[in-house]
Amino acid sequence: MRAIILLGLVLAGGAAMADEDPLEAGRLLFEANCVACHGEDATEGDGGDIRGVELGTVRRATHGIEAMPEFDFTEDELRALTAWLDSL
Repeated sequence: MRAIILLGLVLAGGAAMADEDPLEAGRLLFEANCVACHGEDATEGDGGDIRGVELGTVRRATHGIEAMPEFDFTEDELRALTAWLDSL
């Protein structure tokens, strides 16, 4: 059930991306999908410190690597998430 709720948040967030500040969109995506494993400051978890990672790394990671689950983010969502991680 939790996965369905999170999926709904992600899909709803994607629809609002055009009207939203990319950093705010990235923050919301991070909080909904990443904070449980990577912590509020993106320095926890098996992946270690993910602050400031490049778009290509975010793209590869969200396709599922090692302990990381797969996510189906749009390109705009990936860019917003990357911008948020870069701002930390």
